[in-house]
Amino acid sequence: GAPARGPAEFVKTPPARLNVGASVTVVAPTGQYDPQRIINLGTNRWAFKPEAALIRNLGPWMFEIYGGVWLFSDNDDYVSGQTRSQKPLTSAQFSFRRTFRPGLWISANINYYTGGRTSVGGLFNQDFQANSRAGTTLSVPLSRRNSVRIAVSNGAYTTIGADFLGLSASFQQIL
Repeated sequence: GAPARGPAEFVKTPPARLNVGASVTVVAPTGQYDPQRIINLGTNRWAFKPEAALIRNLGPWMFEIYGGVWLFSDNDDYVSGQTRSQKPLTSAQFSFRRTFRPGLWISANINYYTGGRTSVGGLFNQDFQANSRAGTTLSVPLSRRNSVRIAVSNGAYTTIGADFLGLSASFQQIL
């Protein structure tokens, strides 16, 4: 990769035209778990999400494409000693952002995820997911070190869950 840079040098470095990234999210089976209860704080299983991204910068525009898949281990101590399994849950996201000046930008994105059907004791549940959300975010600088960010997202297509309107506002301060 590129050499390490200090904050002043980092700010002066122009963004790369094309970035390729990858990550892996790991969720360990932590939290309180009681096999006598259907609802628990813990899930008694591992989950992994490998994900890849392509990010393209074109002047004030930035385009991003992400793709990933959640993979789940079995919970072999589910209610009454049964095994609960879950099929992979794939996801894709596309977003673009327009920067008007440092700190002032607007973005829009849409995602889609599908799969994730569960089974208990080998019998499949009716919980196959095929959902999509769309949203936008606006960041407005208040000073060199402070900004306000406002975001909204909504269910665009929903089969199971995720059909809600999300609104958020946040204040950011660079220390």
